[in-house]
Amino acid sequence: MPAHAGPKEDQLKATREAAQHSDLLLLVLHARNPARQADLSMLQRLSVWFAARPDLKMPRVLAVLTHIDLLSPAMDWSPPYNWEQPQRPKEISIDAATAAVREQLGPYLVGVVPLCVAPGKVYGVEEWLLPALADQLDEAHAVGLLRVLRLEFDVEKVRKVFRQMKSVAMEAGKLLWRTLTTPASPGPTKGAP
Repeated sequence: MPAHAGPKEDQLKATREAAQHSDLLLLVLHARNPARQADLSMLQRLSVWFAARPDLKMPRVLAVLTHIDLLSPAMDWSPPYNWEQPQRPKEISIDAATAAVREQLGPYLVGVVPLCVAPGKVYGVEEWLLPALADQLDEAHAVGLLRVLRLEFDVEKVRKVFRQMKSVAMEAGKLLWRTLTTPASPGPTKGAP
């Protein structure tokens, strides 16, 4: 299977399992790798899977665009950057990279956050990632609450089944006890009129 064809079934299954136990998903993307077909395929398939399960709510997906320090001009690294109103060449590159991600994956994302986590160059975490995460807290809490309520509902269903099984077992036990402790009535005797 070509690398651009999308995730394999086992990868998609692992992603679905992780997603249904998550309140918010972070999709980490390399800023200098423009190939996004596999990411798009995964997001589409994940969306379809959640849509077929109305009892589950798909967590929102926030794209995190890493390695912005490697964007053109690669040797220029002098934050702070204002990529939302770009003036300098690096800001223009960051803006273009985030715009490309929005264009390619936009319908499945709640936002794109650029950052750098290279040692000695960390930038964007406090400035953009943490505020973006804070913006998603209400929705993330709603997703988590729905998941917990669903689990509680499932636990209550299991408890109800066990209570019903216990009740049936007790009634069966009482019936068996009565059968064993009740003297058998004598059958008809020979010679009786």
